[in-house]
Amino acid sequence: MTKFRFEVETCKIKGFMKILALLISLSFLTFLLFMLEPELFNMNFLAYTLVFDFLYVFTIFLSKGENLKKLAILLCGNVLSFVWNCLYPPLILSYFHRYSLSNRIFQFINPVVNAFWIISMWAFGFSLVTVQKSTEDTDL
Repeated sequence: MTKFRFEVETCKIKGFMKILALLISLSFLTFLLFMLEPELFNMNFLAYTLVFDFLYVFTIFLSKGENLKKLAILLCGNVLSFVWNCLYPPLILSYFHRYSLSNRIFQFINPVVNAFWIISMWAFGFSLVTVQKSTEDTDL
């Protein structure tokens, strides 16, 4: 019985190490993209993408479910972060003056919208996690 318990804990440790390797590789890739093309990427992209990756990987990847779907949602969140933080602000600033009221409104709304997409993608990822029914629930 002790041997079986040790194998289960070893399996959890291996799973955690895989998740940690995924997180480190995504973080490294984000930093690398930021260093290669700093004029395309900004600090908002770096900060919000890393926050989303840490939150997503440490909560959803530890749950049961299909890893391919969870990875697809993680990558969709990273693409959404790129679109909102790197492509959309220059487009807005090209139409409005730098010190106009609309620019100030955008600067106020930007963290709110970032929080909105982070929470939405995180919740969508949780919806993909399957709940395992216990034998007590299926017998009722």
